[in-house]
Amino acid sequence: MCKKILKKKKLKCNLENGNFVNTPYKSRYFDSVIDVFSSCCLDRANGKLFLKEVNRILKKNGKFFSYFPSKRSDMFKNPTVKKLDPDTLKSIKSKTAINIDCALRFMSPTQYASLLKKNGFKVTYLETLMKTYHFQKEKFFFVIIEASKIK
Repeated sequence: MCKKILKKKKLKCNLENGNFVNTPYKSRYFDSVIDVFSSCCLDRANGKLFLKEVNRILKKNGKFFSYFPSKRSDMFKNPTVKKLDPDTLKSIKSKTAINIDCALRFMSPTQYASLLKKNGFKVTYLETLMKTYHFQKEKFFFVIIEASKIK
């Protein structure tokens, strides 16, 4: 999909597919890393490894941006959903609109900010966004966070 968008807009970009927790990039290689609803497919343990990897590949003062599911979401609060760990649902099978057949991790804004701080980042922006599904019967919250590498 990304290739099609780039071609349509006549833009050139190097796209690579790899492992979140073990990237092939040199340390302090990137000015920024953007994570839009991607690392949430990692369980808690691999999510922590991902942030260590982001810190490694970011230049000093580099920016990290993430758009991530919040624990305020209705589906996370559902007591019948099976969890892989305290943050990660095994899968999502909603009666309304959302169905995801893979693990999906959720964090609260304060939990995410704390995790970033522990991994050498300073949070510079933190907001929550809510979206509804199925005629507003189901609420899904997102954490929008930006941080700068300080270590």
